[in-house]
Amino acid sequence: MMFSKSLCRITACLVLSMAQAAFAQECDPLLQPSADKSIQYRSRKGRCEGLYESSAKGRGLSGLEVVGLTVGAFQFALDKQETIEISSPIVTDEPVNIRSVGIPLRTYFRLDAQLEPGKTLIWPVSEVLLPAQLYAAQIGVYGWLGDNKEEVYVPVSAAGQSVGASQDSVIRLILRASDDVDRVQWRYAEAVNGSCETLPADYLKLPQSSYFSGQPITIELPATGSRELCVDVAASSSSSGWLKRLARVRLGR
Repeated sequence: MMFSKSLCRITACLVLSMAQAAFAQECDPLLQPSADKSIQYRSRKGRCEGLYESSAKGRGLSGLEVVGLTVGAFQFALDKQETIEISSPIVTDEPVNIRSVGIPLRTYFRLDAQLEPGKTLIWPVSEVLLPAQLYAAQIGVYGWLGDNKEEVYVPVSAAGQSVGASQDSVIRLILRASDDVDRVQWRYAEAVNGSCETLPADYLKLPQSSYFSGQPITIELPATGSRELCVDVAASSSSSGWLKRLARVRLGR
């Protein structure tokens, strides 16, 4: 009997160790963690989070990059008692990948996690954001499905507990450009069987048309009733010509 109990304990420990190792392997191997172990990119409770070195392979910014997609505004207090809660109000029947990135150029911050259906990610501010002095305006957060070759972006609800959930339901898509840009414009259409071939010829203008490199470009998406939207963004750069980004966004169940 004692042998049986010991075997069960050993088996349980092995299962737990394997589960922990499996999660640790989800941290992006292309990111080189920063030298400061307290805030470096590594496996933490329920997520991978931290700062990484600028020499990370395959992480050079080029063109337009999606850095945020939220339902309502993303806000939190930079306080050691603060925790951020992230949930997926739109996609509720399958796991959603969660990512947070630094928005200004040379802000080498990342968070990666997987949100199970119906669950909420609890993200302590005290571990990385507070010591790194990263405010809400400096980081973006979004959800995504699929793989890095064919991502479908998912809006998430993200807010600090001290601030409370945002009262507005506007879905905000945030991008940043690798160069200073002007003539920023966008267009959208409903995705048909995952295809974005029905985009209109004419583009829409944003209230602000010029942005510095690394400055957030915020687009408020319309409430179309579509399950999935194709969003095409273009901006003119004096050094790189036209920068473009086409993103598929899940808006309904």
